[in-house]
Amino acid sequence: MITKTLVAFSHFDGTIMSNQLRHRRRHTHRSNALKRVAPTRFTHTRATRRSLALAVQRLIDASTRFKLVPIRRSRWSHTLALQGWPDAVRVQVSIDSLALVVTHDGQWWDALLWPDCQPQKCRGGWRCALCTQMAPCSHVFRQLSDLLFEDLAQPLLTYLNRLPEQAQLRLSAFQDGGATWAKVDADDGTAPGGACAVVSWPIGGTA
Repeated sequence: MITKTLVAFSHFDGTIMSNQLRHRRRHTHRSNALKRVAPTRFTHTRATRRSLALAVQRLIDASTRFKLVPIRRSRWSHTLALQGWPDAVRVQVSIDSLALVVTHDGQWWDALLWPDCQPQKCRGGWRCALCTQMAPCSHVFRQLSDLLFEDLAQPLLTYLNRLPEQAQLRLSAFQDGGATWAKVDADDGTAPGGACAVVSWPIGGTA
């Protein structure tokens, strides 16, 4: 399976970019990709909403290191909390993406992880149109819920399982505004060059 996971600035690479610009560029890139592979917008039905719910429940059951707790559900998405993580972190799952989002003081701060999926009905079941663009012989799943689990849930499980045993969630920003970062690293981690530490929380401890 082609990996499309976007680790959204969980480490500093020397590029100074505001959250708004990063989000806008990512949205533009994703929109252009979807125009190439999916001329018609995905239409939710009762069956597809049920498939999303099944994939989310499977994610909850499979997360053994950190318990995932459902806190909100709509017709289009599910929001989960991570036990042992601060309330600033939420997992937001929809039919075409999963985002591990960090907020601070009511403002969007960063995304630690953001895998995409573009479900497409095909002969024999379902496939990801983005995967098909990168690899024409991409895997076909008989059930939509299996595709969603593979493309959205599995990257999150892999990310969580690879975190250090003793880790901190650190939020950093420039004093004059602009770019902000969220990063999970070992206890001896530091803020990106030129940025100031804003707040940090232990992962796995009391939020």
